[in-house]
Amino acid sequence: MLREIEVTIGHGKDVLIACREAGATDKSRYRWRQLIAFRILNVVVCA
Repeated sequence: MLREIEVTIGHGKDVLIACREAGATDKSRYRWRQLIAFRILNVVVCA
């Protein structure tokens, strides 16, 4: 599911919309949002 959400975000959609389309629940949406924000921050800092 995470890969699907990342691909959808890569196509320019918002994290919340991507999570909804993937069928994530409200609780897991919050976790996905945090995880993806951490990954983006990690890439920016390490690059």
